[in-house]
Amino acid sequence: MKTFTKIVVLFFYCTCFLSNAQVQNIKHFFIDKNQSNLTVNDITQDNIGYLWQATEAGLYQYDGISFTQKTTENCKTIFAKNDTLFAGTESELLVFTNEELTTFKSKSIQKIVQINDTIYLGTTQGIAIYKNSTITPLKINNAIDFAVINDILKVGNCIYIASNNGLWTFKSSEKFKKLRKISDNSFSKLIENRKHILALNSKGIIEVVMNNKSIDTITSKVVINDLFKIDNEIWITTNGFGIYIYNANDYSFERKINKYNSTISDKLTTIYLDKDKTIWLGTHKNGLFKIYKKNNSINQKPTLKLNSVTINFNKVTIDNISKLQLSSKENNISFSYKTVSLTHANEIKYRYKLNGSYSNWSKSNTIDFANLKAATYQFYAQSKIGNQLSNEIYIPFVIDLPFYKKGWFYLLSATVFFGLLFLMMELRFQKKQKENQQKIKDLQLQNHLISLEQKALQLQMNPHFIFNVLNGIKAFGNNGEIATMNETISQFSVLLRSILNNSRIEEISLKEEINVIENYLILEQKINPKSFKYHIKTALNTIDIEEILVPPMLVQPFIENSIKHGFQPNKNNNIITILFEIKHRFLHCTIIDNGIGFHQTKKQNNNKIHKSVALEITKERIINLSSKHSFSIEEVITHTIVCGTKVWFKIPLKTDY
Repeated sequence: MKTFTKIVVLFFYCTCFLSNAQVQNIKHFFIDKNQSNLTVNDITQDNIGYLWQATEAGLYQYDGISFTQKTTENCKTIFAKNDTLFAGTESELLVFTNEELTTFKSKSIQKIVQINDTIYLGTTQGIAIYKNSTITPLKINNAIDFAVINDILKVGNCIYIASNNGLWTFKSSEKFKKLRKISDNSFSKLIENRKHILALNSKGIIEVVMNNKSIDTITSKVVINDLFKIDNEIWITTNGFGIYIYNANDYSFERKINKYNSTISDKLTTIYLDKDKTIWLGTHKNGLFKIYKKNNSINQKPTLKLNSVTINFNKVTIDNISKLQLSSKENNISFSYKTVSLTHANEIKYRYKLNGSYSNWSKSNTIDFANLKAATYQFYAQSKIGNQLSNEIYIPFVIDLPFYKKGWFYLLSATVFFGLLFLMMELRFQKKQKENQQKIKDLQLQNHLISLEQKALQLQMNPHFIFNVLNGIKAFGNNGEIATMNETISQFSVLLRSILNNSRIEEISLKEEINVIENYLILEQKINPKSFKYHIKTALNTIDIEEILVPPMLVQPFIENSIKHGFQPNKNNNIITILFEIKHRFLHCTIIDNGIGFHQTKKQNNNKIHKSVALEITKERIINLSSKHSFSIEEVITHTIVCGTKVWFKIPLKTDY
């Protein structure tokens, strides 16, 4: 009897020792050093291998080395599908795809599941589906549409719904049309065990459902937060009593893990089994725990995932990337790739090759290629953990030739070159033609000016005027007015000398021109039977009258025309005014008389045989002086009555400095 007792005690001791040894393979993680007391609401793993935690402080990503915070909202549930991670908060659905975050407004999300190809959201106000980047609430019936949906599970051809107003089921082919209620209790969690459905209700009782009926219960006196099937066991996390483990075949209690036989927290919220069969436990206000196998050998092939491709420091979309067609300027390219191992993160190594042999293994998972030449490239990358090699990443890409090295550019350049050469020759020929034509025009203009000058010289002094002066001198002699005769002869000789001297040069000073005009007017006053007065005025803007240059005898024909044709013989108040003024780099000349008017003068002249051409020649001289000339003859009209004639013209201002 004593021997039997010793054997039993020894067996019990060994069992406890082995049990304790097993649960001592535990590691505690503080997810955020700044928030060491985080509550973990849900855990999942994506297809790359990242472990995600939905916490009260946001969404965290773990790669086996460090935790990265992705959001700050209180996340209640998460779900991974291919390269996309879904996270539910109290007001939004968060969708991560290739590190890009998109948010959608929603009712508070309790559960995210995938059934067939559709993402279902269990919310605090019924069920919604996420499809084509849109959340659409499902209208089923009032019992479901306004219920808190905590879990959705598909088993076979049946779908089960755990809500706050009962456990419901329907056949997936019926699409929510024929709902059947299994239990009236409030349910929070559903899992499948063989042909059974284990449903956790709010009373801490797990109902065992089969053929849509509750056939048994697993009763616990503690608050249950989550349940999970691991191998042939049902693991139950509790709030304050650690983990309870039941046999999955007969639901008998096997053992428990708590603070008395391990370093684990007693307040556990959720449980998850990753791809390496490592158990992860979320806690209430105490971060994350990991229970790993004692035999931690590497027996799985690692997965290598392309994270990003950057071209000229700009990320490009890598969804379904097959071949990159790049321009010649897009020759700076970077690749980032990643293998995630939660148990062997420090043993991961990488290598790559670009149109050659593989590089040496290193821990760097990013490679930059700068200033690549135009060519076709094949990029490969691979990772390994121990002796286990990952799949190869293969990305072909082509960097195009610069446009100036392409055949069409050479052809275009040759065409443009010969075209420009022909154009230059044509322009040069046209320029030469224009120069020759301009020379011809200049010669014609010069000849025309010479002809005008000759005509002007011939007509500078009207023969009738000279005849009148000589007769006047004779009359003064016959009348014994010797002093007047001598004075007239002297003035006439000065006028003739001035006209002869000025005829030899192209330009004289304005002062000389005014002196000639004044001598001419004085002689006209003495010998002309028409009595008149004259005024010569200047407004030259501080420019000296001797510095302004004008063509000779440019004003005299208009003055002569006013005296000869405009003034009336019996009128005593005939007046002629000559004004020289400078405006905007032009010399303006105005001759105003109070005669019979320009049109009346023309009528009288048309009735006469004699026609004066001096006026027309002078007008043509003014026109030919500059392309910017202006000339006008108009009548002075006051109260609809013609009061005289105004001749006005302007020529470019020219000075001798």
